[in-house]
Amino acid sequence: MNTSTRNYGKLFLAWVRTSMAETLPVNEKSCSFNLKIIFILIVSLTLSFSVSKGQDIDSVAIYMQNYQYGQALDCINGLSVESQSHSFTVVKAKALKGLNRFGEAIPFFEQLLKEDNKNLSVIISLADCYMSVADCADARLYYHQALTLNPENGYLFQQMADAYYMDEDFSAAVHWYKKALQSDSSYYLSKQLARSYEKLDVQDTAIFFYQRAVELNPRDFHSSYRLSDLLRQANDLESAIDVAESYLQIDSVKLKMVKYNAYLHYLQKDYPGALEGFRKCLVLGDESEFTHKFLGYSYFRTGEYDVAMIHLEKAFRTDTANVNLCYVLGLSSDYSEHEKKAITYLRKTLDLTIPPPDFLSQVYQDLAAACTDNGDNQDALDASLEALKFTPDAPILLYKIGRLYDGHLHDLNKAQAFYQKFLATRKQESRSNSVDDIGTRLVMSYYDYAERRLKEIREDLFWKGQENDTADAGI
Repeated sequence: MNTSTRNYGKLFLAWVRTSMAETLPVNEKSCSFNLKIIFILIVSLTLSFSVSKGQDIDSVAIYMQNYQYGQALDCINGLSVESQSHSFTVVKAKALKGLNRFGEAIPFFEQLLKEDNKNLSVIISLADCYMSVADCADARLYYHQALTLNPENGYLFQQMADAYYMDEDFSAAVHWYKKALQSDSSYYLSKQLARSYEKLDVQDTAIFFYQRAVELNPRDFHSSYRLSDLLRQANDLESAIDVAESYLQIDSVKLKMVKYNAYLHYLQKDYPGALEGFRKCLVLGDESEFTHKFLGYSYFRTGEYDVAMIHLEKAFRTDTANVNLCYVLGLSSDYSEHEKKAITYLRKTLDLTIPPPDFLSQVYQDLAAACTDNGDNQDALDASLEALKFTPDAPILLYKIGRLYDGHLHDLNKAQAFYQKFLATRKQESRSNSVDDIGTRLVMSYYDYAERRLKEIREDLFWKGQENDTADAGI
């Protein structure tokens, strides 16, 4: 009963009490007449409430038929709890699902499932809601329950596959997609199988199912693009171009495919074809670094160096660390007689090509460590000496070389020389680092070890009569 009905009821009861109080003193005939009036009013009010409730039910039905789920919910929520029947629970669940309020719909579907645990429609709707809130595990639980009631339902096979795909269990997804494919040859299943096999890195099978998907739906950009790219990765450029150009016959202004097709022509060394494609990209509003770079490369390959330089400079402004781009830009500038620009870009190419000394030193030190771990001590020493060429004053490197000569190669003279060189950096390290620094404390322990070990070596060499033999250590 809605609020207005309850208000009318209260007014009506008050009127009844007043009327009865007024009629008590009158005769029996008058009392009988008033009771008749009361009876008529009670019947009228009951009929009015029934009509109102019927009108509400009709309104909800109309709203649901017209997909006006919000209005249907508002209408139901306006009714009293007592007057909301089982059918209204069904409507609430469906309306919330229709409004994409899946989390709110789940409790109503679960309530309906408790009332009838064999209701296939309710079970599937509940599973779909769990899928929509990314709870794939619970979704699969209810899809399994639905399959026990309808074991050969192709839709359920597909939904199970989608649930596994969303959870990135692609092997299980393949199993269920194949089961669904037995009764449904739709392009969607072929596409999902292709995507699953691609995720599993089974490219041949992915290509097969993408081809099937494209045959069933040539307008599907994703399938065409992925198929073409997989064929490119398989070094079948001709087939890759065929797929791309077939799609472009359907949608000639799909920028991503236009650009990709131009790139395929460049890879095939069809530079005029590449130029045509990349120029079209510019017409379509594409000013990306990729487009300008390969447009510049294509012009360079066709000998149009001045135009190549223009596009390569635009690309280089975005990608200033690209060695190949910088080099071709330098050559284009030189060939188009822009000598100053050529010198600038070719010098920049050298800067980009030669790694900084610290980096090279670190690479050689890493190589030395790997050689030491493998027991290749001479190779470790050679790598360390190469590192020293790039960072000749690196204290730890001097220490490590001394340790190699001392502990592994047993060349005490050279070990002594490197320990001395290392200890000579001690004051510099003390000035440049704080006492509390962990790295400094570690270095200081190296100094202590080197100092102690140097005394031991000198004593050892003294007794061998070699105390003055500090042969060239290659420093």
